[in-house]
Amino acid sequence: MTTPAAGAAGSADMPDYAPIPRSALSPALNDQGYYVGRVERNLYWVTDGVYQSAFLATRDGVVLFDAPPSIGGNLRRAVDEIAAAFPVQQLTALAGPSGAGRPPWSWTGSSRPPGRCSAGRRDNARTSVASGGRMYCVAARSAGTPIVIIGGGVAGGNAAAALREEGFPGPVVLITREPGFPFGRPPLSKTYLRSEEDVSAWYVRPAGWYDDHDVELRSGPSVMAIDPAAHTVTLDSGEELGYQKVLIATGGRNRRLRLPGAGLPGIHYLRTVAECNAIKREAAPGRRAVVVGMGFIGCEVAASLTQLGVQVTAAFPGQAPLERVLGGQVGALIGAIHRASGVELLPGDQVTAFEGTERLEAVVTAAGHRIACDFAVAGVGIEPDVPPVAVAQDNGILADELCRASAPDVYVAGDVANHLHPLFGRIRVEHFNNAEKQGAAAARSMLGSAAPYDYLHSFWSDQYEHKIEYVGHAVRWDEFVVRGSVAEGRLIGFYLVDGVVQAAAGLDRGGDPELDLDGEMAASARLVSARARPAPAVLADEHTDLWSLGRR
Repeated sequence: MTTPAAGAAGSADMPDYAPIPRSALSPALNDQGYYVGRVERNLYWVTDGVYQSAFLATRDGVVLFDAPPSIGGNLRRAVDEIAAAFPVQQLTALAGPSGAGRPPWSWTGSSRPPGRCSAGRRDNARTSVASGGRMYCVAARSAGTPIVIIGGGVAGGNAAAALREEGFPGPVVLITREPGFPFGRPPLSKTYLRSEEDVSAWYVRPAGWYDDHDVELRSGPSVMAIDPAAHTVTLDSGEELGYQKVLIATGGRNRRLRLPGAGLPGIHYLRTVAECNAIKREAAPGRRAVVVGMGFIGCEVAASLTQLGVQVTAAFPGQAPLERVLGGQVGALIGAIHRASGVELLPGDQVTAFEGTERLEAVVTAAGHRIACDFAVAGVGIEPDVPPVAVAQDNGILADELCRASAPDVYVAGDVANHLHPLFGRIRVEHFNNAEKQGAAAARSMLGSAAPYDYLHSFWSDQYEHKIEYVGHAVRWDEFVVRGSVAEGRLIGFYLVDGVVQAAAGLDRGGDPELDLDGEMAASARLVSARARPAPAVLADEHTDLWSLGRR
């Protein structure tokens, strides 16, 4: 247990308190559209099914621990319900003692706080429930050997946040090559690329959080070596840092095309904010672009460029976009969506050369096409970005079910981790949701948790006005069962291996499996978790209640 720092409102009444349980994340909402629950004594939590906050009610008011990005509607009514039970109806940030640093916001009376971005994924209006947990306020620089986190993406940022939420009082150092603060990358191919949203909306924690919680954020240096025997990390400056435990969350790096002319200006890759900014400068209405590869990055970039008025041609192996991940039937529907939006698709074709004098002027393909263009974006996948370290590796760093690498006190999370999953076996997953949750799970493992990382993987993709939702994990399948209409392009597809539902994908149907808790995709998640074996005809039958299949 961790006691909030002295000096907070009503500190005399503040007990030690427990983290909000996982069961609180998906309650049955009342008829007003919110749910209030009591965790321990005067600690409450409240959720409207999307956002969650924790409150400590005291005789002096109500201390708000975890503010969502905005408070209104159902959630605000729930806040009022809690506040009305106490003599002073005041909400204020949890403030530490003098010298602890000001919290990023405060709210008194009826004014609305700017809040902070939740830890959950966001995509336009989509935000998942923020994680509950203990709040640890650091009054001064902590001493001792640090926990070192290498990688400042979603996995690394969430690991740092989880260490503090779980009450770790020691020093934390987060090292990242990229400037700025840990953030989620999904908007780089979508809303940020289209200048509809800033990456700050995707910060794992607000900019001021790291100083407020004594997390030393080192932006810029590269890690040259990790020595598990000596428990040291060596930076490119020559500095050597000791660690008690280290988390490798370095993600992936873009695969590069090694073709004639591949070094010409005007050929872009997408992984960082700087790379996205370079594409944004090119993406003017009427210009011509070639997208190389139609995986998720290629599809999302092609859609965003088209929406910006760019004429897009896409060349890719296979017969349909996303065919390798989603199969031929869903891939064909995705291809039809892009064609209907004006993208010229060249399936089964591969780029063989780039042409131009001072910069890119044309792309040449194996089928003999010469496509005149102003710029190109290559989305041909990533490979694990593994720093020099003596641990077992195979398509990333091998990790056990607790996110531990083969060397003592070395942990791994995110795109770089080849994880032993209790349900799916050994897998390496490159999606935002996994990085977010695995980073936090690795942090808890470093603090002694024996809970295996058993997240039932899900991801999503937005292309134009269409949405793809996916739950589970299937790299191969021997049967694909459709529920819905292929002709109308609204369906859920089930991927079966030896009769077992291994994964499901929803195209414009089924809802978010983690947010729409009564939806078909949430029911599909239960089928995957239960390793259900429904008869294919029953699974496809629109009259069948998917929830009933999960209970068998």
